[in-house]
Amino acid sequence: MVMHQLSPSAWFLLAAPILVNSSPAPAGAVTDWHQTMGGNVRLVLESAIADKDGHLPSLMRGAIEIKLDEGWHTYWRDPGASGIPPMFQWAAGSDIQSATIHYPAPRWVDDAYGGYAGYTEPVSLPITFETDGRASARLEGSLLLGICEDICIPVVLPFVAEIVPSQVTALTDMVIRNAFDALPEKLSEDAVSVEFNEGSVKVTIAGEAGAETSKDLDALFVHLEGAQISYPKKMAHEGGHISFVAKVNSMPSSAKLLPMNITAMMGDKAYDVSIDVHIPSEKE
Repeated sequence: MVMHQLSPSAWFLLAAPILVNSSPAPAGAVTDWHQTMGGNVRLVLESAIADKDGHLPSLMRGAIEIKLDEGWHTYWRDPGASGIPPMFQWAAGSDIQSATIHYPAPRWVDDAYGGYAGYTEPVSLPITFETDGRASARLEGSLLLGICEDICIPVVLPFVAEIVPSQVTALTDMVIRNAFDALPEKLSEDAVSVEFNEGSVKVTIAGEAGAETSKDLDALFVHLEGAQISYPKKMAHEGGHISFVAKVNSMPSSAKLLPMNITAMMGDKAYDVSIDVHIPSEKE
């Protein structure tokens, strides 16, 4: 039974919960590995080093560790027409109600559903969240992601942790540090321009991207909340500028400013930027 077309809410209903120990987590909190068809998943948090007043750091880091079996994959922030990106659902009693998931550079894979941006090898997705400098914080909710081959296995990883300060450095801190080190380098917003035309979007990278010229870029990935955009195709470059054009399959209905996440690939290097773009209304 193919499950690619299930909505995120339906995936939650199909997946069995995993019970997680809710004891205090003073340093390097980690869930058990959740074993599922196609791979294993766990959530790790960095050591909560106390400040001089004994409070938690205002910003904490963690990582979603995903071990994939050969032939299986999981998704980037924009997974294509039929996939599902990683997402958190927070419990009402959690002191933390939002977390940012950061993404290493994905790869594009064509398949029978139109293709997807994602990961075909084990990957760690860094996360950050704010504690507001509390003396302790309850972290409770569920992580949802898809691990897929010909079918998608919905993975729901519930977690409960009481995070308290500690001066201990945990071994899991190395996992988190390596995950952040693997993120793309930052690309200047001034180097990027976006132009919407009827049914398509054109992204132009100008000038320098790191130490190399933008003409050497060989792949681009874009994500726009509420839109479904195909894999951008590389166009001819001119004068250090290069453009990628993608078909827009769906778009938010009203004009507004929305953040567009762009990841540019140059060989084994990756660059990342988020810019606010104006979404044209149907009359524009």
